Amino acid sequence: KIPAPPTPAASRNLLPKTTYHRQRQPTWVAPSGDPLHRRHAWRARRHYSRPPLAPNAAEVVAGPGAPANVPLAELRDAELLDTRWEISKNLGLSSPRRIGQVVRASNQVLFIQVLRDPAGGGAETEGTQKKQPYLFLPGVDGSGTTLRLQLEDLSRNYDLWFMRVLPTDRSKFEALEETVLSFLGHLVPKSDPESPRAVVMGESFGGLLSLGLGLQPGIRNLVERLVLVNPASSFDRTPWRQVGDFISKLPRPAYAPAGVAALMATVPDMWQINKFLEVTGASRFLPATPGIEKPPQGDSTAAGGLLSGAFAASQTAYNLVASLRILDGVIESLPPATLDWRLTQWLGGGCERVNPRLDKSFPLPTLVIAGSSDRMIPSEEEASRLAKTLGGRTCKTRVLAGSGHAALDSRVNVTEEVLQWVQAETAPPRNPITDFTMPSKEEINNATNVWVKQIRDLTAPVFYSTHENGTVVPGLSAVPLPETSVGVATPNQKATLLVGNHQLYGLDLGVMIEEFYNEREVLIRGLAHPLVANGAAMAGIGVGTGAGRGESDPFGGPGNLFETFGAVPVSGRNLDALMREGKPSLLFPGGVREVYHRKGEDYKVFWPERGEFVRAAAKHNATIVPFAAIGIADSMRMLADSDEILEAPLLGETLKSRMPLLPKARDDEIFIAPISVPQLPSRWYFLFGRPFHTANLDYRDREACQEVYEQVKLDVEDGIERLLRMSAEDPFKGFPARLLYNTVNNQTAPNPEMIP
Repeated sequence: KIPAPPTPAASRNLLPKTTYHRQRQPTWVAPSGDPLHRRHAWRARRHYSRPPLAPNAAEVVAGPGAPANVPLAELRDAELLDTRWEISKNLGLSSPRRIGQVVRASNQVLFIQVLRDPAGGGAETEGTQKKQPYLFLPGVDGSGTTLRLQLEDLSRNYDLWFMRVLPTDRSKFEALEETVLSFLGHLVPKSDPESPRAVVMGESFGGLLSLGLGLQPGIRNLVERLVLVNPASSFDRTPWRQVGDFISKLPRPAYAPAGVAALMATVPDMWQINKFLEVTGASRFLPATPGIEKPPQGDSTAAGGLLSGAFAASQTAYNLVASLRILDGVIESLPPATLDWRLTQWLGGGCERVNPRLDKSFPLPTLVIAGSSDRMIPSEEEASRLAKTLGGRTCKTRVLAGSGHAALDSRVNVTEEVLQWVQAETAPPRNPITDFTMPSKEEINNATNVWVKQIRDLTAPVFYSTHENGTVVPGLSAVPLPETSVGVATPNQKATLLVGNHQLYGLDLGVMIEEFYNEREVLIRGLAHPLVANGAAMAGIGVGTGAGRGESDPFGGPGNLFETFGAVPVSGRNLDALMREGKPSLLFPGGVREVYHRKGEDYKVFWPERGEFVRAAAKHNATIVPFAAIGIADSMRMLADSDEILEAPLLGETLKSRMPLLPKARDDEIFIAPISVPQLPSRWYFLFGRPFHTANLDYRDREACQEVYEQVKLDVEDGIERLLRMSAEDPFKGFPARLLYNTVNNQTAPNPEMIP
């Protein structure tokens, strides 16, 4: 029901009365023709169909040398006022005054400026210096409303604009490119040499459109850099064209439910779903779930509990019904004909136009922000593909752990991401070897308590080391290490290189690092696979396909903790630098081949034919210490290895297509984790063998170095055999026996004696 409007004599805020209806007017009027007060106007929009825009605009002349000839016009007067009200409501802004200029490229495409909130506080560009233009290109819905949680910081730091495309638009991909280029020519006029070039950020389809802009001649004169959020340049490798074609041809009553079901199944991630349940109140009636805090239940008395429960149920029902209004939103923003057009002409046509032309000559610095849990399109994989296609210097990636397709929520601040990216580009390059800063004891303890402590409690690991004379002793006291002060080698010390077999999923890495830190006060610098060292894969739980910073579990995961604890990408150059600096280092020559081994290959050694690490150690007179480790394979039951997964229908073909996108440390790597289920945890065993000194070994003598390599490998294999024999006779190898002993004696089970 529309509230009764005030009489003209009772208010000073009346808008001009008009004499026509269902045509464009300066404001909204009631059926009687009486003007509505501004505060009631937004309610009237629910009841009256919106007529097309009238030509009430001032022509905008793009700067000299504009790259396209699409006419632009700036909205004025009542049309501008009405558009500001509508846009501010859609974006949830505090006032329509937050909307500045509105430039129309056609009746269906608008470019809208968002101004800084005067009450928002914070730093802002001072003086007469112009803010850098920042243009946001929306997803396939064309609304731009997904930017709403990023508006405050972006508008404070940039001259923020976003593009809005109405559902009636039927522009092809090339026409949208020309439209955006024309607007950029207006936004960054060549006649003003002090005008900064723009930052263009595209989300989903907008990311694909941004890549298309980057391929236009002379784009560097208008755009400084690109930011791509879950770019839809991977659309051609998904089934969405077929799914969308099916949904768009459904009868209208079935279209909205089917469309919403498809979106709800692919767009939100688990964090967003949990938040939705909290806001609607549905979490009150669900079992306890990790990540969902049940709200307070109110009065504990019977009557009070009954009353509060009834109130909670009614409010939950109301919130759920209100949430289902997204059905109307789907019909309004993406009706069937619009969805079909945009899937075929925008996404399909855009991928055909853009992807074949991408290469390392791409002219614009690009940051790809990808959600690791994007179920709509393979965004994390696409981030890796773009980094490889455009080149690591041009394209940087940032993987958001746990984020889905709608990644621009409160967990990420795009402004900070862009500013940090720009700062990193201008800062001198960081040397991961010499510029490494030892983490504090608090950081190490926090990390190990979260992840390693649970593993230690379940597996009760035991460590042995070997003296020069071959005597084996418990602990790590016999491992020769450089003299250190809180983990930092003193000058002129020779490095130690620990070399051994890699167990299933690499789960023992954190246990080894923690043991050396606790017993010897040394932080071992690991040489990790490039994906792992850059924080894109999680040792032990699965792998990612992109690279970038993120949040993760300690000593494994899609985060920066590998780098925080000293890991560097495995390469000959990094190994040489660690040996030169006298750092105690850890190397797994078997790499991914051992971590993701096949069925029947437990504790097998798969090292390359040539042992270049021996030459690197000999060059700097380092000491090589072989070690053997067992226990993880006995704690897992492998259901399917990588070969069986690749032979699976559909899944195998998809994985094969992704494999070439991944960086490799060795040619025979298959970066696909086997599928396993945990069993009762077996005890873990570690044996560090007799050291090899390389002071008298000439690194230029390849044959002599190869002989040492073969001997080191043989010592590792012998160590594995000794540990297997010892574990077979260990009465506390199994978890039940250890648990019983710990419970009865209130202490950990004793270590077994080493078998010669």
